[in-house]
Amino acid sequence: MTARGRRLAPYPRRIAELGLLRIDDADLAAAHLTLLTVTDVNQQTFYGAVPLSQEEVSRLVTAHSASVSGAFSAVAALTANSS
Repeated sequence: MTARGRRLAPYPRRIAELGLLRIDDADLAAAHLTLLTVTDVNQQTFYGAVPLSQEEVSRLVTAHSASVSGAFSAVAALTANSS
């Protein structure tokens, strides 16, 4: 687990505690969230070799975060409706 994953793990854990999403492993969920939000930046910069503006990094991470949040919301809604 990376330091970033350890810092993020409390958030999916709290979401699960609130009953908004079923998460069996908060550390793994944090790692997946990190991969989903930063992979595009890493690939576009060739892992930091080619610079991206801070605005572009923010745009990409924000867009991916919104996509992940939307997916989590959809899963939560489906989960709530199937109970």
